[in-house]
Amino acid sequence: MLPSVEIMETSTRKTVEVGGGAEGAGVAGGAGGAGVAEVGGGAEAGGLGGGAGGAGAGHVDHPHVQQAFGRVRKFVTAYGVVGVAVFVVVVALAVAGHEVTSFMWGRAGGMLGSAAAAYWFTVLAARGARWAYVRVRIISVVVPIAIIAISGIPGALPPWFVAVQIAGALALVPAAVIVNRSEMRAAFPIGGVRK
Repeated sequence: MLPSVEIMETSTRKTVEVGGGAEGAGVAGGAGGAGVAEVGGGAEAGGLGGGAGGAGAGHVDHPHVQQAFGRVRKFVTAYGVVGVAVFVVVVALAVAGHEVTSFMWGRAGGMLGSAAAAYWFTVLAARGARWAYVRVRIISVVVPIAIIAISGIPGALPPWFVAVQIAGALALVPAAVIVNRSEMRAAFPIGGVRK
C-alpha cells in the first residue's frame, strides 16, 4: 500500500506528512522555524521526535539567543544615552546663545533617532521578527562607520562633539558583532516567518 501524502499550510508554518498516520513509520516536517523535523510515526511507532517548537540553538526563543538580544539592547541603550546627552548639550548651547550649526543639529537628531529605531528593532527582533533583525544588523554596522567617517571631516564639528559621537558609535560595535554571529543568523533563516 502506498503511503499517503498530506500538506497542510498555515500562515506561520508548513507541515508535510508522509506515512500512514500515528502508527506508521512516517516523516513529518515540523512546525519550527529552525527546520526541526519529526522523524517517525509518533510515540506508537517509536519515532524520533524533534518537537513542534524547534527550540534548538537555531531558534529565536532559545535562551542563548535571548541573552544575546539582552546584551544588544544594553549596547543600543548606551548608544541612545550618548545620543540623548549630545542632543541635550546641543539644545543647552543653543539656548545659551552659542553657535550651533545645522550640521550639529542634524547629527545630534540623527543619532537620537537612529538609537530609538535600533532599540525598537532590537525589541521586535527578540520577539522573532526577521525584518527587524535584518535592520538591527544593518544599523549596528552602518551607523558606526557613517558616524566615524562624517566625524573625520576636518573642521565640520567641534572636537568635543566628534569625541562624543565616536564614543556613541563605538558602543554599537559590540552589538554589531553579536547580531552577526552565526547562531543569531541561524535563528532567523531566510524565508522564515515574518511577524
